[in-house]
Amino acid sequence: MKTVAQLKIRRMQYEDIQQVVEIEQASFPHPWDRQNFDELLTGKTRGRVLSVAATPDGKVLAYAVWERKSLNDPMRLLNLAVHPSHRRQGLGACLIGRPGLKGYPLVADVIETNVPAQLFLRRLGWRCTEIIYQPYDKSDRDALRFKAQYVTQD
Repeated sequence: MKTVAQLKIRRMQYEDIQQVVEIEQASFPHPWDRQNFDELLTGKTRGRVLSVAATPDGKVLAYAVWERKSLNDPMRLLNLAVHPSHRRQGLGACLIGRPGLKGYPLVADVIETNVPAQLFLRRLGWRCTEIIYQPYDKSDRDALRFKAQYVTQD
């Protein structure tokens, strides 16, 4: 088992996509496909932060995709997943708590059936603020909107 201290949190690279897609497919009933991740890295993604938690030899264990459309908008968590064999080791919390995100209001919409994600965000201090009715194309389920703000400490 790797510890968080042994991992490198870095920007996602094109070479990471295959590993990220494999984690995505193992994590969600309606996963993003390779094309979705390819498009994130083509330069059309201004305002997005793509990060991975990887071992020193480059094996990707987790990833996060954030979006911030303008300076007045919160950072929106679009996607977060951890490889099934590395869950509950602090990788997701490490990606969400990246120093580069501190001080920004944060938002995440979580489908109502994803109770583990809801509990995860609550453990990190996020609060459910509203229900979003049927926000996903491939599902008739509702989502819960969670919000948080990490405060920078000097």
